[in-house]
Amino acid sequence: MRLAIIRQRYTPQGGAERFLEGALEALLERNVAITLYTREWPQTHLQLIEPHICDPYYVGPLWRDWGFARAVAREIAGARVNLVQSHERLTTCDVYRPPDGVHAAWLEERLRDAPATLRWRVAVDPWHRYTLATERRLFASPWLRAVLCNSKMVRDDIKARFGLPDERLPVLYNGVDSNVYSPALAAHRERIRAKYRVPADAMLFLLVGSGFTRKGVPIRMARGWSVPIGFSGGALSAMFGTGGVLFAMYFTGRIRDKDELRATNASMIMFSALVRVVLFGMTGLLTQDSLLACAALLVPAMLAGFFVGNRLHAVISATRVVNLVYGVLVVAGVSLIYRGGA
Repeated sequence: MRLAIIRQRYTPQGGAERFLEGALEALLERNVAITLYTREWPQTHLQLIEPHICDPYYVGPLWRDWGFARAVAREIAGARVNLVQSHERLTTCDVYRPPDGVHAAWLEERLRDAPATLRWRVAVDPWHRYTLATERRLFASPWLRAVLCNSKMVRDDIKARFGLPDERLPVLYNGVDSNVYSPALAAHRERIRAKYRVPADAMLFLLVGSGFTRKGVPIRMARGWSVPIGFSGGALSAMFGTGGVLFAMYFTGRIRDKDELRATNASMIMFSALVRVVLFGMTGLLTQDSLLACAALLVPAMLAGFFVGNRLHAVISATRVVNLVYGVLVVAGVSLIYRGGA
């Protein structure tokens, strides 16, 4: 028996590849010949697999996926294989394992509370249109016998969106190598936490792999940016009184909880304002004529804005809060450029 496996980019460290290699070792022991259709064949301990390179030229993700699917379909049509399993969205497979879940469901989740600009970009992106259309054709293909789902969520998404019955949607969880991952690893717990300064009683989440944005993990600004942003913000505050923009950018990149973001921004602005009042008072800048009178005129509008902002904060989502902060930063930046040019 010959089995054809389709994986466009084969990386031995990937989750789909680890699942695949575990299954292939068992198949090889049962004298199943295996051909892997891929763009490139890296170094791997599975030396008995026959790689079949399909690497047509491409520019951009649309051409990449379309070209690979077309080349593989042509090769499969002329090959003598008994079963075709694909890890890519192709209509010429008997078994499909969706390593990235359902693209339509992922897009729906990504665009939840998304700004209009992102929705427009996704709507006109030809790669998303192609991927959605290919996904629909795949699940409607008469070739498709089964979909190997790696979670119940993926199974339920496919069932709800494409109407496949449960018997064609088996759930096969990724296996865990108990020789590598075992309670014995607890012996390294204190050393690793001490190395990365993680408190012993802190909840720790370990994220391994790539594509964190696609998997729903927000990309946060690294702590190392705190030094240059803090220095630049302080310098701008002293020169122009506008350092709060940089502080807001940094906190928005690191904090996703809207209550924490509001409290942190407010505390930083209060501290920065206090320092500036002291410094400006020492240099005599606060003794200018009518300065305090002008500031007093802003108090009613400030209080009204505080009231409205507090009400809006309670009803809008965290994503909207972050988008509003970015919008305010853009407006502030444009106004600074305009005033500088004037």
